[in-house]
Formats: sequence, structure tokens, C-alpha cells
Amino acid sequence: MSDAGENPVSIVQIDPINFIATRWVNITKVDGVSPDSMAIFYNSTNHQYFVTVVSGTKDTLVGIDLMKQTIISRISNSDLPSFLCYDNKTNAFYGMQRFINKRGCRLIRLNPYNGTTDVLSDDFNDYEPSAGICYEGYYFTMIILNSEIQKILTFDLNNNGKLISNKLGKEYLCSLAFIPI
Repeated sequence: MSDAGENPVSIVQIDPINFIATRWVNITKVDGVSPDSMAIFYNSTNHQYFVTVVSGTKDTLVGIDLMKQTIISRISNSDLPSFLCYDNKTNAFYGMQRFINKRGCRLIRLNPYNGTTDVLSDDFNDYEPSAGICYEGYYFTMIILNSEIQKILTFDLNNNGKLISNKLGKEYLCSLAFIPI
């Protein structure tokens, strides 16, 4: 939520019956963030809410304790992983880390409290991440080499991010079927 008032950027609770928003946590002081969130995650185990926001040239991951309505972590980094997501089954964050000085990427696990990362996959040299999502202990992503070669990867997060599928994107497209209704 953003307005010109005293707390211009805040996390809010919205009443689903009358849609009235109540300010919960002011995140204005988190390195001058804007409300253009890129990703939102909810850790139902610990009742924590994480939002990735753009702050100038840096992305900031803000952690909020919903029970205490306070900010619990701030990670400002110009190189947060792409397609960051939270997996409720493994209780961790994952994303594709782009290389800084060359084209390439790899899967990493991110600690949302201190910003440390663990590399989980081999390097995919010359590939750029294009999409990514966590679901029930798996991370699915598409990486792109060029306009002709794209791969769809599946990682088993329960098994320390083991790569279990590495197929060309066109293999999936060829297997799609359309059934008339």
C-alpha cells in the first residue's frame, strides 16, 4: 500500500468482507523501497510474510513476523536470485542465481534472515533463467540458451536440489494435446 501520508509504504491487512485495508507494518525505512513488489511469500509454519521489493538499483527481501507485526529481516542485494520462491514443504527459499561476469546461472537456496546462499546445482553456462516456481518440494524452471534452445529443468528440493529432469522445451510442446469439449 502506498500513499502520501506519514507511512507511504506499508504492509496491510485487508478485510475480505468489506475490503478495508488496515496498516500493519511500515516498510518505508527499508532502504527507500517502492511498493512495486516482485514476489510475495508466506511461511505458514512460522506465520512470516516475505516480500521482494525494488529499491533503486537493489532488490530488497523484507521479512515480517505477522504475529508481532514487525520487520524481522532486511536483505538488500543487487543480485538477489531470479525467480525466487518459497517452498512450504522444505521450508526454504530457492531461485536461479545469475552469474555476474558471464552468461550463466545455477539453482541456489537462500536464507531469508541473513542472505547467505547454498549452491545446489551445477552451473548452466551460457544459459539465462526465464521462469521458476516452487511446488511441493520441487523447483521447476526454464533456462534459455538462444531462440532455438530452451530447457525445462526440475529439481528435487527434498534431495538437496538434485536435478531430476533436464529436457528441451520443445519436447514438452510436442507432447501437449488439445481435446475438443
